[in-house]
Amino acid sequence: MSEDTERPQQGKLSQQERDRIGARLLEHGARLPCPRCGGTHFVIAEGYFSHPLQFKVGQLVLGGQTIPCAIVVCTKCGFISQHALGILDLMPGEEPARERK
Repeated sequence: MSEDTERPQQGKLSQQERDRIGARLLEHGARLPCPRCGGTHFVIAEGYFSHPLQFKVGQLVLGGQTIPCAIVVCTKCGFISQHALGILDLMPGEEPARERK
């Protein structure tokens, strides 16, 4: 068993967490090839991007609301796609997106 599945490094997503993200992407219909090169093989990064929301152009706000995203990388060209965790129902403590209307 690899170190990744036995004991993830501090801050890294475990293989189980990445598998769960992959399963949710498939459940939500994310099945198309890479938009840049047509590649069909992807990896899920070992961490998240978290984009801070800005409400006025030219005013940077730190420590406010963010949109946490799973990162998917094309293994052929390196194209990076981002998928909002809330829409994938992967945000702890939040009701599923399909139930929010």
